[in-house]
Amino acid sequence: MSQLYAPGWRPVKASRLFFGNEFNRQTSQLAEVFGKKGCHSHQPITSDEELYRKWSVPMEPFFHLETMQYPDKSILSAPTTQWDKFPNFEEAFHRLMIEMMRWQVGAIGLAAGNTQVRKLFVDGGFSQSDVFIHLLRRELPEYELIVSTSPLGSSLGVAMAIQEPERIEKYPFETRRVLMS
Repeated sequence: MSQLYAPGWRPVKASRLFFGNEFNRQTSQLAEVFGKKGCHSHQPITSDEELYRKWSVPMEPFFHLETMQYPDKSILSAPTTQWDKFPNFEEAFHRLMIEMMRWQVGAIGLAAGNTQVRKLFVDGGFSQSDVFIHLLRRELPEYELIVSTSPLGSSLGVAMAIQEPERIEKYPFETRRVLMS
């Protein structure tokens, strides 16, 4: 967690959770287990309300995350991935996204602390995942969720976008607001 300040700026809190490597490992394993070709077989998957309802209820983790540990150990990974729980790739992918979304929500909570946060800016590779963004939207309905359309920004870039939008007009940084459906 970091707080970014500059003369005349309002404070901006930033939470960075780098789980892209873990996501790549997990989706490669998913593709192998379910016989999908290529490591990008998750890209055409869109959010499915029925799968959300089915897989969001169990709180215990089903995936063993190999490269991450949650700082306060409030969210743990499974000792081993429970592949037998999933009938197909799409259901396993939705559950993986639910578990990763829970990690993100925890990181946001750590960053926010007691501060009242009203807006969340989402950037990085997960900003391109329909499933992840819809899960985040459902889990955090009280926040205004603004998602980068290009996954190349940073905490500093977001701070600049909030504070001095005219200063970044020359940079290709587009956003979209995600509303509850």
